[in-house]
Amino acid sequence: MSVGPLRRLAGTLGLLALAPTAAMLAAGLITPADAAMRAVVTLLGIMLIARIVGWWLALLAGNLERAGDQAAPDPLSPGRRVSDRPPR
Repeated sequence: MSVGPLRRLAGTLGLLALAPTAAMLAAGLITPADAAMRAVVTLLGIMLIARIVGWWLALLAGNLERAGDQAAPDPLSPGRRVSDRPPR
């Protein structure tokens, strides 16, 4: 199974964000219920950040694709004659 690099990055960041909670739970500084609440908040935060970054990247890719289409028109597009082609 293959997942995209954005999902892989979000998973890695999520695990790194849970490390302090796990350390505090192991040291007995917080209760399991508090650790669970922190884990849920961390999960929701990472998922929200990943979704926003995914939307931003899709928007950026769409803008770049449109800019590329406008910059290089087809030399034989409708409305142009064969004699209008640039010389080779």
